[in-house]
This record gives sequence, structure tokens and C-alpha cells, in this order.
Amino acid sequence: MSLTYYYKAPVAQFVQESEDEILGKIASSSITRQSTIEFTQNQAWSDQIQILKDQLKDLKGDLYFEFSIPRMGKRVDAIFVFQNLVFVIEFKIGQSKLIKSDIEQVWDYALDLKNFHKTSHDKYLIPILCLSNHKSTDVYNLHLSDLDRDGVAKPLVTNAFDLGELISSVSIHLSD
Repeated sequence: MSLTYYYKAPVAQFVQESEDEILGKIASSSITRQSTIEFTQNQAWSDQIQILKDQLKDLKGDLYFEFSIPRMGKRVDAIFVFQNLVFVIEFKIGQSKLIKSDIEQVWDYALDLKNFHKTSHDKYLIPILCLSNHKSTDVYNLHLSDLDRDGVAKPLVTNAFDLGELISSVSIHLSD
């Protein structure tokens, strides 16, 4: 049975592991799937690891890197699962400008997970676009009434410095 992700760990373990250990596991999974790793991809994973280590260090939950969406052939950069919440995180490293197609990408990932990933059917999915160099972000107080009937939120946009605060804020308002 093949894994649907390149890396998985509880956040507490993730923040304790070295970046090299995590990159090694991700790269090993990538190579196992007959995929070549370009320098730019490796650097993007490194940047994502640094951001997530900093932003998730005080949170509990499970983290997945390069999560494969069943039947779609797409991979989400990162998924953070906390209780009944699935944060679908798409990174745009080095990017500051909001582009409509990036919003649509992360929203499509969340919708595809909701429809094609059995474990996600009874969860709330929150797509987050993280533009690492985005100037500012609002803290969202997302409530159950803000979710579409299928339990998928409209995409939220943040930056590398406010991602953890955004996840915490949403978790407070949506978790059981």
C-alpha cells in the first residue's frame, strides 16, 4: 500500500526533528515515487519547514507534507489536522502578490479532499494560501455559519509570520 503523503508527524515531533531529517524523509518518499527533486523544490520544502516549525510550535495536531489527493493526481503542500479541522495549506514561497489562480488552487484542493478523501468527509476544511512575503493579514474569526454547507471554508490568505495566529484563531472558533 503506498502512502498518500511524503511526511507525517505530530507537531510536537515535527518541531523536535532537524530540518535535515525532515527533508530526508520527504526526499526519500519523493524518490520512491520515481520523481526527481529539483533544487528549487528542495529549497521550497526547506522554507516551508522553517515557517511551519515557527508557526505551529505551540499547537497540537498532525502535520502532513505533500499530501496526495485521491483520484486527482494533485499534492497539497501541507495539511495540518487539529480535532475536526483540516487546514489545507498551499505555500507560495517568495511571493507577496495575491493571484486569483492561487486562491482557486487551494480552494480546489480543499473541495477535492472533501469529495474524494473519505476521512475528510466529516471534517471542516479550511484552505489557507500562505504567501510568504505578503505584507499584512487579517485575523479571521471564522464561525460555523461562515462555512459552506459542505463544511469547506472560503480560502483564507496569510503570510509566513501570521500563519500560526490564523490557525489558532480559526481553531478557537470552529473546534469541538
